[in-house]
Parts: sequence; structure tokens; C-alpha cells
Amino acid sequence: MQNPRHDSRRWTSVFCVAGCALGLILFAPASSFAISPFHVAAASAGHPADDSAADPPVLGSFSPQSGPTYGQTAVVVAGSNLVGVTGATIGGVATSAPLVSADGTTATFVTPPSEMAGQQALMLQSSASDGSITLLPIGTFTYVAPHVTSIYPTEVSTAGGTTVTITGSGLFGTFTAEPAALNGAPSAQVTFGGVAGSAVSGTADGTEVTVRAPASPAGPADMRIVLPGMDVVLDNLVSFAAMPAIENVSSPSGLASGGDTVVITGSGFVAGATGVMFGGVPSPVVDVLSPSSLSAVVPPGVAGVADLRVVVQGALSNASSYQYLDITVLPETGTASSGLAVGALLAMVAGVLLRVISRRRDVAPGDVMS
Repeated sequence: MQNPRHDSRRWTSVFCVAGCALGLILFAPASSFAISPFHVAAASAGHPADDSAADPPVLGSFSPQSGPTYGQTAVVVAGSNLVGVTGATIGGVATSAPLVSADGTTATFVTPPSEMAGQQALMLQSSASDGSITLLPIGTFTYVAPHVTSIYPTEVSTAGGTTVTITGSGLFGTFTAEPAALNGAPSAQVTFGGVAGSAVSGTADGTEVTVRAPASPAGPADMRIVLPGMDVVLDNLVSFAAMPAIENVSSPSGLASGGDTVVITGSGFVAGATGVMFGGVPSPVVDVLSPSSLSAVVPPGVAGVADLRVVVQGALSNASSYQYLDITVLPETGTASSGLAVGALLAMVAGVLLRVISRRRDVAPGDVMS
């Protein structure tokens, strides 16, 4: 028979253990019992957990740190563990989707256009496995405004078709960076008084744009280079005017020594305000015969083909051509004495022939000539 006192002690111990366990469940923090699913899965697989995927990106430098306001600048960010980088913004505007290297050490993206020049904050976006996004500041990117240094010519034809060259920086660009997935090209448009020009082209470094001016009434006109991001406005720097035109040149070639007179027919010639250029060299004498005809003395030039243009009050005509000829005088092949000797010999031969002919006339028929 069991001792009642012993049983009561055993039940008391059981109740104490149960009470302590219940107290821990009710009052202990919930975080004390949280178990990471990743660690559970790793333990069940029989190998230690790998925390590298959860490591945050480590950012280093980025280059370049500036670019044109039309965008299209490829920026490369260096660092480590950049696999989680899924986006980037400049001044709050999203760039292209970053291309991250396989080893996670670089992330490359293309800048968007910007309506403002100057420094803007560059941020990277890192996405976690739970879908949360962290913004990582890396520095500032500087947008450089487009700038024009020269326009040529500043007077264009009212009939249209004049080719205008604009030089400067940040005016036009063709993006050819690697990898090929980033390739693209911003479009540019040039307007004259609100009318678009044609055949717009530009250099890859954005330093030059060429455009054909449209037809327009005479007078000054504003130019605008329309780009993604900031535009360039040029107030009254170009003027439309009735331009001279060359239709025919009477003598399109002559000696390189110059001095010949040519007659040029065309239109738009003005007495007292018209010049003629031969390969950039002005004619010394120009005589305007009528609004459609003039004569000009050819200046000396270099053998070859030269541009021929008429200039009226600074306005250039279309280009014709004039060919300078190099006529070389061959040197003498003998001396003066040898020339005299040859002449004397010829005179002697002629004399002998004359004597023979005269004697034949004096011989009677049947006589023998001695």
C-alpha cells in the first residue's frame, strides 16, 4: 500500500511544473518563440544555414558623375553583393532597369532626360525577399545643360534648303555603350520660327548638329533645338533673305594665273553690293549687268576645281565650280647653234633640189644629163 504523503508530494511537483510552463506561454514575449523558416529548412536539409543572400548591398564609387540633360548616359556603380539592386532614381526619376554583373560587383543603368541642369540625388533600390524595398543613397549626378557656341550661316534663303551647322555641347547624341541592351538614341528637332527644319543629323558626342532650313518669309527668326530634357532657344540669331543664285557660267575653266573674264547668269544680283568668290578668293573686278547677269575677272588660283559663289550683302549663293588649268611650257631641247645648223642644212637641200629641177628643164630631149 502506497504512502498517501508520498503521492501528495508527487502531485504537487507535477502542478508546479505545469504552472511554470503555463506562465511562460502566457507572459513570455512572442519573439522568444519565433523560428526563421530559412533556418528550419536548412537544418532539415542537414547543412548549416547560408546568410549571404540576405546581406545588404555594399556601394562603392560610380562613373561618370555627369552627363547631358537629354539623358542616355551609361552609369556604372561598383560595389559588392549588388544582386539585390533592382532599380535606381536620379532626382526621383527612374533610370533604366539596372544590369547587374553575375558576380554582383557592378550595376549599370542609363540616365533619364532631365528638364533641369545641376546636381540631383542618385539613389539605388534594393529589394528584399519579403518584397520590401530599401533606398540606398550613393551620391549626386550632375546634369549639364546644352550649350551653343556658333551657328553658320546666320543668313538663309527664303526658298529653304540652306544647310545650317550648329556647334556646341550637349546638342545631340547617339548612345553606343555596351552591353547592346542599353543602346538607344535621343531624337533632335530644329525649328526656325516654329517651322521644323529637315535632314537633322548630329555627332555622337553631341558637339554638332546640321539641319536644312525650311522656306520662310524674309526677316529674323528664332531657332529652337528640341531635345529630350532641356531645349535650346536661340533668339533672332538667323535671318531669312532672298538669296542670290547661279544658273550658268560662260567659261567654267581658265589658266591658274587668272585674268580671264567670265559671265555669270542667275538671279538676285545687286549693283554695288555683289561679289564673286573663286575658291574663297574674291574677284578683283565685278560688274553687275542686271539682276540676272554679271561679269567677273578671275583671280589667280591653284590648279584644280574651286567653288564659285556669288555673295550679295553677305548672303551666299548656291555653289558652282570653276576649274583652274595649269599650262606648262616645255623647255627647249636644243641650243641656238644647233637650230641654225638644222636651218642651214634645210636651205642647202632646198638649193640642190632647185638646181636639179632647173637643169632638167635645160636638157634637150635625147641628151644625157651630166
